[in-house]
Amino acid sequence: MSEHQREQFVVAQASGANASEFLTGPILERKRGDRCCQSDCPCVYSGAMPRLAVSCLLACVVAAAGCGTPPSKELHQAQGAIDAARAAGADTYATEEFTAAVDALARAEAAVGQRDYRRALSQALDSRERAQSAAKQAASQKAAVRSEAERLLAEVTSAVAVAGARLSTETSRTPSPAVVAAQSAVQHARAALDDAGKALATEDYLEARRRLQGVRDTLLAAQRALPATPAPRPARRGR
Repeated sequence: MSEHQREQFVVAQASGANASEFLTGPILERKRGDRCCQSDCPCVYSGAMPRLAVSCLLACVVAAAGCGTPPSKELHQAQGAIDAARAAGADTYATEEFTAAVDALARAEAAVGQRDYRRALSQALDSRERAQSAAKQAASQKAAVRSEAERLLAEVTSAVAVAGARLSTETSRTPSPAVVAAQSAVQHARAALDDAGKALATEDYLEARRRLQGVRDTLLAAQRALPATPAPRPARRGR
């Protein structure tokens, strides 16, 4: 069979190809194993295979279109998801997952610069998914930290009241070192309560928790070091 009589298959060029160009453009011969752009194109090529021509042609159209189009929509969606996650506190309460989302978006943008649009799409989708996951983690963790901070606030408030009542019984003009230490612990606890209250008002639950952690234990230790309160003398009975 002569060369011009062989059935040949049309292969699209990567940039700007459309369906009509496959019908009017030049006929190119491809060898088995060649690829269109960066995607696997199932084109087969020289040989008498008319039944596969249409399906192979459509596959190459999709491959050519994918090679030449940056995933702009997915990149914008990933950036939007990251912004939403940051607003939810993910950069503070879900740091690892949030950082992974930011890094994936950076890789997607780098891939666009290299015209590797398949990798760009994959990384953009991964970034969006991680950002959404980070937002959910942040909401859960933030609620847990808030609950813990409020519990500590109540415990320290109660401990301060008990310690203050105990110190009020110390009437000595020259207080013992244990009394001085307890008084200092109460003052420190009151300052911590004030700072924690301000942090809670601004929804900085991590700071509120940090300010209150260990304060109650310090107060209790100071109370245990106080000298025992002498028992009141029984009233004398009249004769």
